[in-house]
Amino acid sequence: MARAYLNEIFDRAFIVDEEVEPFDGTHAYSINDLGTAVGYAFTNPIDEDGDGVIDIPSTYQARMWNWYEGWLDDFPPWHEGNGDSRARDINNQGNAVGTSNGGPEVDWLGVFWWDGNTIPIVLEPLPRHTSSHATALNERRIVTGYSYTPFLEYIPVTWEEGFKVTELPLLPGYTSCFPQEINAFGEIGGYWWSPSTIEAALWACDGVYGLGFSEGGSHTRANGLNDWGFIVGDGYDASGQRGPAFWMITEAIQRCDEEPYAAWIEPDFSEWPDYHVPISATAVNNQADIIGNGLNVNDGESEIAWLARNFANRLLN
Repeated sequence: MARAYLNEIFDRAFIVDEEVEPFDGTHAYSINDLGTAVGYAFTNPIDEDGDGVIDIPSTYQARMWNWYEGWLDDFPPWHEGNGDSRARDINNQGNAVGTSNGGPEVDWLGVFWWDGNTIPIVLEPLPRHTSSHATALNERRIVTGYSYTPFLEYIPVTWEEGFKVTELPLLPGYTSCFPQEINAFGEIGGYWWSPSTIEAALWACDGVYGLGFSEGGSHTRANGLNDWGFIVGDGYDASGQRGPAFWMITEAIQRCDEEPYAAWIEPDFSEWPDYHVPISATAVNNQADIIGNGLNVNDGESEIAWLARNFANRLLN
């Protein structure tokens, strides 16, 4: 079992000034090799009169934050400066992807930002669908995500060659798939869903494969992977506790000469601060840095973004 030493916890890291900004929490999604992470700040929904009906929905602001240098910037939404946005991934060139809408009554659509200062390009869904989510891109600007309908049919896709949308394969027996990250080799990590289970998934070698669960555990998701085959995500253990999950895929996957295999890596979080409970790992870069999200056990509600530098290498050694 590899011991996990936490480098830094960035409590509410995507919020500049709590006295100025009305946000209630933050969520970190991805980090590139230059230390720039993306995610969003959000407000909680409000029930003003206590009747159980939400009067003011949550709002979301896509942001980038450089964990190493400390600067922060916002991404513009696609709809003339209005609506919500969530950033999901950023490559080393500063291109980013995520989702945005034009307001509460407008469908979410995947978007591509050339940088943090330009109005994004909309990534259209499949012809029969109404919405899309872009979740990741690589250095070749190949974008992955999913396209869906109001009937909750979620189909994995990529956008490439002028952002043309292409459907990816589904695993038999599962009704929906959710790609989450793509590396330089075009390998995609994510998860698929059925009424009975959620399982981490890997698209590679023109096929799609399940990554399985911890011993006695269930419901895994692959949220990120880097170019040397390290996969991060989350899952539930035998006791029903949710926590970060890690896999390492074999070198054979690069050659496509055997079915991809990913070994489960069991971490030890005993050295982490008592007040912080990690619940997911969301991304890993090629510097072996991993980011994720956790809960502040002092209030049981606040999300805390965390960074563990060189974590992937320590887990493997």
